[in-house]
Amino acid sequence: MSRVGIREVVREQARPRGGRLGIALVIITWLACPAPGLAAPTGGSRAHRGPDAILALQGEGDFDGAIAEVRRQIPVQKSVKAANALRFYLADLLQRVGRHEEARQAFSEVFDTRLAPDLAAALYGIAQTSLAIEDTDRARFAAAELARVAPDAPVIEFARFMFETDPLSIDGRLGGFFTALAQARTQAGEGTTRPAPAPATPGSPTVGTTSPPAVPAPATTARPGKETTRPSVGPGAETTPPAIRAGTATPAHATPDPAEHPTDTTSEVPPRHGGRRETPVSRTARGPSAPAAIPGSASGVPAAPAAHGPSLPGRDEDVPTSGPAPGQDGRSLPAPLPGEPLPLYSETSRPPTATGDQGSETRDTRIQGFARVWNSDLQGSIVAKGLDLDLGGGTDTGSQNRGQADLQVFFGRGNHLGVSYLSFDHQGRPTGTITFDRSTYSPLSAFRLHTRYYEWFVGRRFSRTDRGEWSARLGYLWSKAEMTLTQRFTTGERVGTLNQHLSMPFLGIEGETRLGGSLRLHGFANVSSTDGGNAGGTFHDIALEILIGGRSGEHEGKLDLAGALGFRHFALDGEVNHHTIDVRFAGPTFGLTGRF
Repeated sequence: MSRVGIREVVREQARPRGGRLGIALVIITWLACPAPGLAAPTGGSRAHRGPDAILALQGEGDFDGAIAEVRRQIPVQKSVKAANALRFYLADLLQRVGRHEEARQAFSEVFDTRLAPDLAAALYGIAQTSLAIEDTDRARFAAAELARVAPDAPVIEFARFMFETDPLSIDGRLGGFFTALAQARTQAGEGTTRPAPAPATPGSPTVGTTSPPAVPAPATTARPGKETTRPSVGPGAETTPPAIRAGTATPAHATPDPAEHPTDTTSEVPPRHGGRRETPVSRTARGPSAPAAIPGSASGVPAAPAAHGPSLPGRDEDVPTSGPAPGQDGRSLPAPLPGEPLPLYSETSRPPTATGDQGSETRDTRIQGFARVWNSDLQGSIVAKGLDLDLGGGTDTGSQNRGQADLQVFFGRGNHLGVSYLSFDHQGRPTGTITFDRSTYSPLSAFRLHTRYYEWFVGRRFSRTDRGEWSARLGYLWSKAEMTLTQRFTTGERVGTLNQHLSMPFLGIEGETRLGGSLRLHGFANVSSTDGGNAGGTFHDIALEILIGGRSGEHEGKLDLAGALGFRHFALDGEVNHHTIDVRFAGPTFGLTGRF
C-alpha cells in the first residue's frame, strides 16, 4: 500500500462512527509517518511490511489476523513510544471485536512503561474497558488515578460532556466518576485556594495538608521526527523518588514546598497532531509525580488476565467494598471543577476524544432478527371427544419446511424485548379408521393440524465476557391449534373440528459464545409448566445453532448479516377442558440473522 493509500485509510478512520473518533486516529496517523524504531513499509511479504500488513488485514475484515500482526510487531520496536503506539492500536482493534479484557491488558502494558505522554490515555482506556466488562471498582480506581496524574487531560472533559449528554454510555458513566471526584473534593473543603503548609520537623514527612497531588510537568517538545521524552519517566528509568522508597517522602496529598516549586510560571503547550504551537498558558508548576499504584495489579494497574497467566484474584484487600467515599478521609482528589480553565487547542487540533471505541456497545441499542427455515415432522397425540390419535404413526403427514422469525430490540444496558413466531400446517390422511365426536372417519378422510405459536419475552443480560454473554428471559406463550377431519360422501361431507387456545408464562435463558474466527455458538431454552384447573400444560422450546460470519463485537449502525445452521425442538402438551393436544416439532434449521 502506498503512502497515499495509508493516508486515505487515515481519512476514512477519521469519520465519526456512532460518536467515536478514538485513539485509532492518532495511531493510524503515526503509522503513516513512522516514529523512530518502526521503518516505513518497503514491500515484500505481508509478514514484513509493517503498518501495511496491519491495515491490509483490517481492510479485508480479518480482525483476528490484524490483531495477531500487531502483537507480532510490538516486541521488535526500537523505542518504547513506537511500541506503545502499536499497543494503543491493538487495544482499539480488540475493542472493535468486543474483547475488552484483552484490550484492558494492552492499556495496562502501556501504563507499565511509565511513558508520561501516554499515561492519561492508558488510564482512560483501563477505566473504559473495565466498565465494558462491568468491573466498576477498577474503573473507579483508574479514573481517580487519571484525575490525580493528569487533571487537565482532554479525555476527562470529554467524559464529563458525555455525562451531561448520554449518562448511560460508558464514557458518560466515567464522566459521572469524575464529577463525583470533583464533588468529593468540594465537600472535603478544597477550593482554588490552597491552605498554607503545616509545619514539619526536620527529617519527618510533611503532614496535615490537603492540597492536590503533584501533576507531571509538561513534556519537552522535540523537533519533528524526534520523540517527545521526559527525563523522569520512561523505560528503565526510576519512577519512584528515593525518599518515597525510604519511607520519608512527602505524601502525594501534601502541599509542595513553595521554595522548591514556584507557583507562578509559564509553560508552553506542545503542538497537537502537527498543529501550530499554542500560546503560552499560565499555570501552577508542580514537580513530576509518578503515578500511584492502583490496587489489583503488581504494576499498579488493574490488568486483565493474560492468555499465558492466571487471572487476577478479586481479593477484598484489592477492591474495597465499604468505607468512606473518595475525599471524605481527607485525601485530595483533584478532578477539574466546573469553571476551572481547560487546556487550549489550536485551530488545527482535534476536539478531546477518549481512547478506544466510543460507539462500541456503549448502550447496547440495536435490533436483531432471525429468519429461518425449519424442517420438521409431526409427533405427539390428540386425545379428545373419543379420539385417541397418534400423530406420528396414525397419520401420513410427513415432514414440512416452514418459516419462522424472531425479533429482538435491545435497549439500555443489557435489556431487550423479543418476540418469536412459528407455525406449522400438517396435512395428510389417517392410517386407519378413527372415531371422533361419535362419528367414524375412514383412511380416505382428510386430516389437518394447523398450529401457531407466539413467544413474547423480556430479557436481561446477567453475564458478559470476552468470549460471549448470557441473559435470562421472562416470557408469555400464546398458542392456537386447530384440528380438522373431513369425510367426503357422494351426498356431501362430514367435518369434525377441535380448537385449542392455551397461554402460559415461561422462563428462559439465552447465550452466545465465540468459537474462533467468524464462528459463534448461539442458543436458547424456554420452559414452563402450569396447572390452571381447566387449562394447563407443559412446554419447552430449545434451540442450538452455529452462526457463520458477521461481527461478534461492535455495531456501527450497519446491517450485520450471518448465516445460521442449527437444530430446534419444540413441545407443547396442553389440556383445555379435558381435551389434550400434545404436539412435538423437531428438526434442523437454517437461515440468516441480522443486526444493526
